Order: sequence, then structure tokens, then C-alpha cells
Amino acid sequence: MRGAAAVAVLFVSMVWSFGAGALPPHAERDPVQYIAISFDGSRSLEIWEATRAFARKADIKFTYFLSCTYFLHRENRKLYKAPGHSAGRSGIGFAPSADNIKARLDQLNLALAEGHELGSHACGHYDGRPWSEAQWRQEFDSFTSILKNAYANNGLAGEPEDWAETVDAEIRGFRAPFLARSAAMDKVMAKLGFRYDASRIGHWDAPVQRRDDGVWNFNLAVIPEGRSSKPVVTSMDYNFYVRHSHARPRPDRAAEFRDRMYNSYMTYFAKSYYGNRTPLHIGHHFSRWNGGAYWQALKDFANAVCGYEDVRCVTYRELADVLDSIELAKSVPAVLDGEEIRTLSARQK
Repeated sequence: MRGAAAVAVLFVSMVWSFGAGALPPHAERDPVQYIAISFDGSRSLEIWEATRAFARKADIKFTYFLSCTYFLHRENRKLYKAPGHSAGRSGIGFAPSADNIKARLDQLNLALAEGHELGSHACGHYDGRPWSEAQWRQEFDSFTSILKNAYANNGLAGEPEDWAETVDAEIRGFRAPFLARSAAMDKVMAKLGFRYDASRIGHWDAPVQRRDDGVWNFNLAVIPEGRSSKPVVTSMDYNFYVRHSHARPRPDRAAEFRDRMYNSYMTYFAKSYYGNRTPLHIGHHFSRWNGGAYWQALKDFANAVCGYEDVRCVTYRELADVLDSIELAKSVPAVLDGEEIRTLSARQK
């Protein structure tokens, strides 16, 4: 354990949001508390470098959900056609140049070498709720084709010999833009062999669920925030940005907003760590909203808890590996609560 100061922070945070007496009388146990931290988008090269540098220092791993239009530029953007849109349209734009794409591919390959995970965030960042199965298949196929051909499409040298195989092997998880999922999306994901979907929202202590089609649901959590005890914020930086400043920049309040997110994440952690140890799910973006308040809060949170001996800050792939183990397949057919995950984790040490 990190000591009395760290425990005091957790206790104060929980009392603030849940009332006195909320902290159970146990802490550092042998079973593991898992935390999965991810980033959506992939545009900013500076954020690629910053997140990788922090992960090395903190000895943790991230999942990066990529948007494929950042691997096309203005001259070849018509290689992408979103369902219901004309070719060359994207809700988030494209990369500014082939050189920029090369630098992003370099960051991506460095991240892979360092043990991070790559996942799909689709391509043009559209709301896919009304899409049919055929349209979702079109979007998934576009993602795979554009990423596999990122070097060739942009006239870039240095493509790894096994690049296409790496894309096929690596892209096994998905988070939908806007978290806008549908039954049609679920069906196509299962047919394409995805291992997990990180697009859903659930209560902070909801059990991990595996759908009937074999796909794990990794839910972002509805967690307390601010001075209200009502759980009203999803564990994602953009939702804090909307709540704090109505999605309008207020860098002058960065310190305040950093503290509010940090306290919220620490409460989320404490409720699970001192409770059933259901995995935590935190999603951020390649953005520095409100003067970098949320990036600073995330770093401070990870520094505060990821070093505990009984905490693992892992990729979603690593979490899925635990859940997909042979022992789990024999004993837990569809739903895992924290106790079952802890029991399995202890056996695997």
C-alpha cells in the first residue's frame, strides 16, 4: 500500500460523494484490481508522444482506439466513403499531409513495440445508430483497408513486412463514435471476430458481461462528480468537459476542473478497490480540453493508484486475456463480478 496519505485521499473522496461510513475495513488483498485506460482518436502527434512517455514512466499500458481518416489526407480522402455520405467526407477531417501520416504510423508502431494495444474507433466519426448491418460492415471494412494500406495509399516507405498481418491480429476491440451502438453493429462485430466492445455505459459496479455471441462488454461507468451524490458523469473526459463548461474552453478554471475529475476517479477507484473489485474503465481523447485539466487529472490518478501491488493498469486486450482464460471458460459462462475475477487472477500469479 502507498501509505496513510493515499488512503486518506480515497476516504475523503468517498465521504464527499457517498457519505460517512462508506469505506469498508479492508484494503490491500492478494487478488487484483484491474484498470483499463484508453484514448480515442489518434490525431495529435504531441499527445501520442506524451501518452507514451507517461506510460513508460508509470509502467502502465494503454489502449488506443484509432480513427482511420487520420491515415488519409486531402488528396486521397475519397478512398473513404462513409455509409450515407459522399466519398471524401468525414466528421473529424483528415490528416494534413502524407508526412503527418508517416509520423503517426511511426508513433503507432512505437506504441505497439512498447506493449500498448490498438483498437478501432471506426473512420469518419459518424453516429452509426441508424446504420444497417451492411452499412456497419462497410465502415469496418473501410477501417481495415485504409489502415492496412496506409503506407501504399500515401506513397510512404518503411512499411513493416508483417504490417497487414499486424493489423488483422491487433484490431480486435472497438469503441463506437459517440458511444452510438446498435443491434446491427453488435451482429457485425461478432461476425468479424471482435473480442470486445467498449461502447456501452453502465453503473460503476456492474459485472463484466460476455454476450451470447462471445463478445465481452467493457462498459464505461456512470460515476459521481462534483458535490452531488447523484452519479451523473460517464468515466470519459469529454463528459466532464460538457458538465464543467458546456464543452466551451475555460482554461482559466483548469485547476478546479482537474481536482473535480481527480476526486471523481479516486472515488470510482475506492468504491471498487474496497468493494468487489470490478474492473475500472476510463476513456479519454487525443485532446487537451480546458487547458489540459483532464490529462493532468488522469496522470495524477494513474500515479496515485497504478503502483499498488494489487492493481494492474492494463490494456483491454490484457483484460480480455484474463477473462478468456481456459479456467474462466470452464467456470464462468457469461457474467463476471469482481470476486470471480479476483479468484482467477490469484490462480494465474
